[in-house]
Amino acid sequence: AVPWLLDAAKLPCDRVLEHSLTYALIELADADATRIALASEHAQVRRIGLLALDQMQPPAIRPLDIADALRSSDNAERDAGFRVAAGHSEWATQLVAIFQDAWQNQRVTDTSVDAWAELLARVAGDESTHPLFTELLTQQVNGSDRDGKRLALQAIERSSLKELPDAIVPGLLDGLDGDDAEQVALILRALAGRTLSEPLSNRAAPLLIKVGRNTRFNASTRLKAFSLVPGGLAEGDGPAYSLIVNSLSPHQPADVRSLAADVLALAKLSEQQRSLLADRLPTIGPLELPRVLTVVVRNVDPMRAREILEQLRRSPSVASLPPETLREAFAPFPADVQQAANALLSDGASQDIAVQREHLRTVFESLPSGDIRRGQAVFMSETVSCYACHAMGYMGGNIGPDLTRIGRIRTELDLLESVLYPSASFVRSYEPVRVETSDGRIVSGIVREDHGGQLTITNTERKHITIARDQIESLENGTVSIMPAGLEKQLTLQQLADLITFLKAAQ
Repeated sequence: AVPWLLDAAKLPCDRVLEHSLTYALIELADADATRIALASEHAQVRRIGLLALDQMQPPAIRPLDIADALRSSDNAERDAGFRVAAGHSEWATQLVAIFQDAWQNQRVTDTSVDAWAELLARVAGDESTHPLFTELLTQQVNGSDRDGKRLALQAIERSSLKELPDAIVPGLLDGLDGDDAEQVALILRALAGRTLSEPLSNRAAPLLIKVGRNTRFNASTRLKAFSLVPGGLAEGDGPAYSLIVNSLSPHQPADVRSLAADVLALAKLSEQQRSLLADRLPTIGPLELPRVLTVVVRNVDPMRAREILEQLRRSPSVASLPPETLREAFAPFPADVQQAANALLSDGASQDIAVQREHLRTVFESLPSGDIRRGQAVFMSETVSCYACHAMGYMGGNIGPDLTRIGRIRTELDLLESVLYPSASFVRSYEPVRVETSDGRIVSGIVREDHGGQLTITNTERKHITIARDQIESLENGTVSIMPAGLEKQLTLQQLADLITFLKAAQ
């Protein structure tokens, strides 16, 4: 029966027939007969045979069985090879060898670079292959081939390595001392979130500051460099401070504003700089306000704390502040300051369901007629940055639910509620969680990936935090959405109506 099925696989197949042929091969479980498919001149036959061998019980697939698929010029066959390889971490050593052979023989195509980077990143998570991974990436980082460097940097960025091997780092730092904007940006992403040995960390600091001060790079690259400076920026760095403050403008892209807040969180600010920053609190967006508030209240006296509270009262973003953030920020101050801070707590956090529903109905009934085109402009605007987390068609982020067809399943009232009260209900697979680690950290957000003994959480700041499963003390359902409340305070009623109309039209 197997030869007959493989002959049938040579003919044009729709997805249903293809699935049926694959399933039949799996059920027959004749590995030797099925493996003949891998030598077929038809890419479709090879792909079906490959998938069937992988799904047999027990799996009959072997590392060398996928070597040709990973090097294939047929996109579907190559994708199948990478999917199979991703499920076999025990093949790490063989996969590195397959890559080296493919690279040396120029069989790594432009279209497969990203897939190889992802696969090698998974290989890096296996401690037994760290030396192989280090040697391979060191060769590429220090080599002259631009594509090889790009692949290596992407693999490092996507890997779960917490500490970069010393052998790799010098090549990365050498790349920072240049004007290749694309390469510098890739290197910064590879360095982010990773520990360097003290000597290399000391060498990295001036290079990162140099990148941050280089006006030929865009704001995102410069801020990323500043955010990676070990120990944060020193006090008195006027040009850097100006860039940071200007990057917090609500007219800046969401990623630029977020990076600016990251830099501030570690920077050593003078009293004057902190005071000037506090005066700008009313203009800080809802995604950045929690981090900026933590900075401006640091080491101030009670009088200055009261002045900061006055600035917060003027901020349309204050409703987005999580109650615990506000309480923690003002906990060191006298009781009257704490009471004033409590009075600023988001209405959404203190209202019961009945009050929320009444407010929702009142706002809904007061909305004017909306316009789809204007609503699209609101969705894509930097003011609320919906696009940063949500996809609409082929554009947008993937942190929150895809909204491409949201209008089919949600009423206008539902859509308005999701903007006013994002924690009122959660979309399946986007429910928040609260993780407590063995070292006392609390991480809240949504689960982005649960794979290979690691849990990756995306938090309110749109950062991905990877935690080893054996480091998790408790994992509970959360109650607060990573989408900040109070975004409607950034909009006029007309803009809010336009946004709801645009979302409802997404069919």
